[in-house]
Parts: sequence; structure tokens; C-alpha cells
Amino acid sequence: MRLSSFTAFLLFLMATSACLGWGGHSKMTHEVLKDVPWVTALEFVEITPMTYDVEPMNGSYEFKYVEGGIGETTDALTILSTYADEPDWGPDQELRLSWQQKFMGGYTGKTSRGYIHCYYPAGSFNIPVPGIAMGMTPKRIEQIFALVKEAVAKGDTYWALRFTAWCLHYIQDLTQPYHSTQTSPIFYWKNNLPEEFVKGTTKVTGNYHFAYERFAVWRIKRELDGLENEHFIEALATEGETIIADGKSLACFAKKVARSSHKLSKRAFRDTKDFFGEKFYVAESVLPDESDYAKPGEGDSKERLQTTMYEGFKIFAKATRTLSK
Repeated sequence: MRLSSFTAFLLFLMATSACLGWGGHSKMTHEVLKDVPWVTALEFVEITPMTYDVEPMNGSYEFKYVEGGIGETTDALTILSTYADEPDWGPDQELRLSWQQKFMGGYTGKTSRGYIHCYYPAGSFNIPVPGIAMGMTPKRIEQIFALVKEAVAKGDTYWALRFTAWCLHYIQDLTQPYHSTQTSPIFYWKNNLPEEFVKGTTKVTGNYHFAYERFAVWRIKRELDGLENEHFIEALATEGETIIADGKSLACFAKKVARSSHKLSKRAFRDTKDFFGEKFYVAESVLPDESDYAKPGEGDSKERLQTTMYEGFKIFAKATRTLSK
């Protein structure tokens, strides 16, 4: 393939690939924080009205109260767990913030939140300008944490916790290898026609991306239901603040997390493809089902994939605990 066709492929891929994040922030956050003393101590938190300006934000987004009505009480763990999923409900969609969005999910639909939910560290191979950082997740965390501090100053515990849950979501997204690395050659769709090559690679990448995420969430659910040994839950119980960055800002912390995840991406991509096999190496969308997760896989491919995921979940747990301090 000529260089011009290769570049065109990458541009198209980055403009159309999804950065949707973990499919189970709520369950995983609950497992990480359920024994943290300050979280369990806040048993009675009054639900208060939304009185804050979130910028930038999708103007059509409506804040919902999932756990009760205004004036009722809830607890810190419920708030943090429930609203760790909220950034995926629509507040970060349909925004025009940067030229980079064209290469990180576009400007419309669910994929348009990719620019806020993904971050490719400086020095990694990124298109269209190799080596520069892409994505605004570190900046977004600082924007939302400013609202946490505003809520604390007002004595508004409920919204301080709810915005903290947003911060947790963003930092957790950075622990997903598919969110800290743009793409991999092992997902390239081999075809002589550039148009089919582009579209095929986009589909292949998305297929393995969703397979990776959904396998992880499926396995955690089985562990919670007592159907598997608690391998991933053990990783989520990881203690310590070993990811904290040398810098003082939350942005520095977020970048450190992304770099840790980025280092894991080569293994994650390879192990995903080895375990799930050729079923997902097709130029059309293919969603995994339980048979894909339950199969033994070729050789030690399942064990290797789970070992890689285990390392990723340790990053997830440490980042979550550090940010919730």
C-alpha cells in the first residue's frame, strides 16, 4: 500500500473509531471503594438540587437522580458507584472543542465523547501529528474537580461526591489500553483497495475493542455471582497510591495513569486477538456473546488475556483509590 493510502486510512480510522470506555464503571467502582473508611462512614447524604455550571457540556443533557429524590438521603458509596457511569450518559457528546476530535470519534453521536474520554500520551505514534498528545481527559478532570471544590465550599456533600464520581470515570477510562493508544498494526484489514482497507480496519478494531471490554465486565459479574474464582475482584482490591505522579496537578496524575495503561496496550491488543481469534477479524460489526467468553481459547491465550486484564485492573484500582483520597 502506498504511503498516501496508509495515511488516509489512519485519518479515517481515527475519525470513526469509538472511545466509549469501560462498560461497567459502577460495578468496578463499588468493588474498589466498598471498604474505604471515609466512603463507608458517609451513610446519610442529603440529595440536593443541581446548581452548578458544567463547562463544556452538551446543552441538551438533563441531570437525573437515580437513587432518590431531592431532599431524600443516600450514601457516599451509592453516589460514587452510580454516577461513575454518568459521563457516558451524554454530557460530553455533541461538542466542538478541538481539531483533534476529527481523529478521535468525530463531532456527533456517542463517539463524539472520544476526545474527552481518551488520551494518547506525548511520544506515542498518533495520527495526524505523530508524537503529540491527543485528547483532553487530563484537562477535563481538572475542570470537574474545580466543581468538587466549589461544592465542598458550599457544604454540598452530595454534589461534591457526584462530581468526584465523574472524575473517577475519566481516570478509569485512561486505565483501558484501548483509550490510551490510538491503534495497532495487528488490526489492519489487508486489502488492496484503500476504501475497503479503511472501512475494514475500522470494523476490526472496534470488534476487538468491544470484545475486550465486554469480556472483562462479564467475568467480573460471574465472580460477583460466585461462578468464578475472584481473580479480577482481587485485582480491584489492590491497595496503595503507587500511580501518583511527580507533579502536583490532577492533570499530571491523569497523564501518569495514561502512560501506565499505554505501556500495557501492546499486550492487550495481542492477547485480545489471540484469544478471540478470527471471528472478529472481519469487515463488519460483530458483537461477542457468552460463547466467546466461555470458550477455552487456543493454547494459553485465555490465561494470557486474563493476566493482562488483571494488570489493567490493578491500574484501575490504584488510580481510583488515589483519586478518591
